[in-house]
Amino acid sequence: MSELRTAGRLLRGELRRPDPLLLAMLLAVVIGVAALTSVSGFAQRVQAAIDARAAVLLGGSVQVTEQRDLRSVAAGLPASLRPAATVLELPTMASAADRLRLVELKAVDDAYPLLGELVIDGHGAQHAPATGELWVEPVLLAQLGIGIGDRIDLGYSVFTVAGTIANEPDRVAGAFSIGPRVLMNLSDLPATRLVSAQSRVRSRLLYDPPAASRSALLAQLKAALPDQLAVETAKDGIQETRDITQQATDFLRLVALAGVVLAAAAVVLATANLTERRLLTAATLKALGASQRLILLTYAGLITTVALLGGLLGAAAGNALERLLPLLLSGLIPPDLPPASFGVLPVAVLLALLVSLAVATPPLMRLGSTPPVAVLRAPSGGGGGFAGVEGWGLVLALLLCAGVYGWLSGSVDRGLVALGLLLAAAALFGLGARLLALLARRMSGAGPFAWRYATAAFGRAPMHTVLAVAALGFGVLAILAPALVEADLLRQWQLRVPVEAPNRFLIDVQPDQRDEVQRMLVDGGAQGVDLRPMVRARLSAIDGQPPKPATGMRARRYLDRENNLTWRADPEPDNPLLAGRWWSDPVADPSTPAQISAEDEWAQALGVGLGSTITFEVSGQQVTGVITSLREVHWESLRSNFFVVFSPGALDALPATYVTSYYIAPNKADALLRTLVQRYPNLTAIDLDAMTSTLQDMVSRLSRATGFLAGFTVLAGLAVLLAAVLAERSRLLTEAAVLRTLGASRRQLGTIYTLRFALLGGAAAVLGSGVALAAGAVACVRFLDIPYQPSAWPILAAILLSTALVTVTGTLGVRQVLSTPPMQSLRST
Repeated sequence: MSELRTAGRLLRGELRRPDPLLLAMLLAVVIGVAALTSVSGFAQRVQAAIDARAAVLLGGSVQVTEQRDLRSVAAGLPASLRPAATVLELPTMASAADRLRLVELKAVDDAYPLLGELVIDGHGAQHAPATGELWVEPVLLAQLGIGIGDRIDLGYSVFTVAGTIANEPDRVAGAFSIGPRVLMNLSDLPATRLVSAQSRVRSRLLYDPPAASRSALLAQLKAALPDQLAVETAKDGIQETRDITQQATDFLRLVALAGVVLAAAAVVLATANLTERRLLTAATLKALGASQRLILLTYAGLITTVALLGGLLGAAAGNALERLLPLLLSGLIPPDLPPASFGVLPVAVLLALLVSLAVATPPLMRLGSTPPVAVLRAPSGGGGGFAGVEGWGLVLALLLCAGVYGWLSGSVDRGLVALGLLLAAAALFGLGARLLALLARRMSGAGPFAWRYATAAFGRAPMHTVLAVAALGFGVLAILAPALVEADLLRQWQLRVPVEAPNRFLIDVQPDQRDEVQRMLVDGGAQGVDLRPMVRARLSAIDGQPPKPATGMRARRYLDRENNLTWRADPEPDNPLLAGRWWSDPVADPSTPAQISAEDEWAQALGVGLGSTITFEVSGQQVTGVITSLREVHWESLRSNFFVVFSPGALDALPATYVTSYYIAPNKADALLRTLVQRYPNLTAIDLDAMTSTLQDMVSRLSRATGFLAGFTVLAGLAVLLAAVLAERSRLLTEAAVLRTLGASRRQLGTIYTLRFALLGGAAAVLGSGVALAAGAVACVRFLDIPYQPSAWPILAAILLSTALVTVTGTLGVRQVLSTPPMQSLRST
């Protein structure tokens, strides 16, 4: 008990006169915990919102879905299996006076919604609109220049706008929408004549049975419905949304984890050098009879106090900053996230304590083992003897951070991947810092005195300098790599799109409308018109067997959704053949199987190739063909390209519509579209320029969120720099005193230190920029499949800003060194 009281008094004494290293450690813990808390809390809220609303987002606890009109299928079911609610969704054109807009039309019956609330401004919770009326998103009113009570044309019918949608329960987010939402009564849909056998319509048959009878309903539906129809529960129906969300949050956690690792590096530096400064104190206490236990209790208590305080402050800051992420990602996540949870805060505080104690254990054990005889010789304070201790502390920090990442992401494999990435990054940046130090040493032989001294000092590269360069370089990497990829992605998209590439896409052209639509397009100034037949079909067999379960997201999309088929006599322009050959006889021989030319990546995803037999089903009819060629499709041409092209004659008996892309001058686009839609209201035109702007906006939002989290990494790197400066304070004082004694002026010393920190910041920026360039190349070439041509301006800006920031921070940290008289410095050291 007396030892505890003594340790408490010693601890209070340390806290009354806190070493600046304790403040650096506190700052590092706050930054690391804030990064982890903000991202983990945000990820939990998004996942909780999706899980809690799974059935609501699906529209019911069970649904049957297909990319075609299922009303006839539903009518043929036994009464006990008919849906509780039916929903059809399709893109179409809405017009008012002389304005047209592409909208997402949703036709619902009177039972909709089964779950959640459809809220209409001024009317509260509602079901379906009355016949002849529409509810629309408010933005559509502004786009069409109309108000409540005005009329809108949809297809061959006219409707009255009766209200605006305040909440649509089964909509995840609006960022992926191709147009504003319009709700209509399902009974009004036939009069619009918008739905045909080949229309781009998505049907949902919704059920909400009691939990006890849900399994029986699923079994009965699967037995009664054709095999190609998807029968999904709430969990299955939003699995793709859940997977995408998981991948996004895992990436954000990884970015935040970089800040945590660098914060841990700052803690390692601070604790290792703090305990080294207390070697003489520990030896004195032992000479006076203190035990090793007292030494450990005192300084372990000191580390614990600072870690807990930093953890609490960081948790509070992270909880506040967490509210910024939904703003940065608005439209990409559910708008009604649950309130911020405080459940992650105790975990974050505990993690801060465990990491701090883990990385502090090696230097604390060394401090506790200090012999009393050490009181007769003062420690050097240079920190060189603690390099091994710091290294073990960093290894412990990496292991703990990887473990926490695996626990938060719910996957041991992800934790191991994170550990591998962290170890590789640590080795890469450490080696890079050493090589830059070696280069600086070779450059120290010429030039003015301040330059030679600064480069020689940087070239010695003690452990503190290596850590500072590596940490700051990691911060530059975290901010620069996403910026380079984003800029290159958008630039390459613009460069790869040909001049006067199609900027409009026209769909749902019926066979009897084809010739007249072709003439109207050409007369209206459209260029590159090529109306192509399109048959929507579901892949039902490969080599006579049902397709194997999909192993990737792309293959799952091809199997779960309908594929667009076409036929053509001549080879596709700008689609080079990679294997096989095009059919030479354009007339199909009824005695031989149809031939198929498949897009290469489509074939790879499904595991098929030359000679594979593929069967598609269209409205109960089957068509089979053999793959005789593989093509490379340049999707960036924005022309009417297809994954699957049949030889002529194979699809003649199947219902088809026609599609085309075309280019038209912007000042003629609206007039031509009005003429087309007035003549044929069933047509739908997609503005490709608007779609591109939407994608650019999504990329920018993701980049802003990543940059926000990368800011923690930069702050953590500065915390490492501060800890390194404070760790070398004693040596810097001695160095400055010797130089002042030998005649160096304060101005010369200031120049030396400014150059030293400029070299450190420049080295970190060069190292981080180099790794960012390599990472961007891998991302663009390996994953995005685009040429990598990064702009020099972001790199130059990163180098200049990093150098300036480190120089300012470092020189502020050594102000006391410059202002201390030489005699006082020599006496204190």
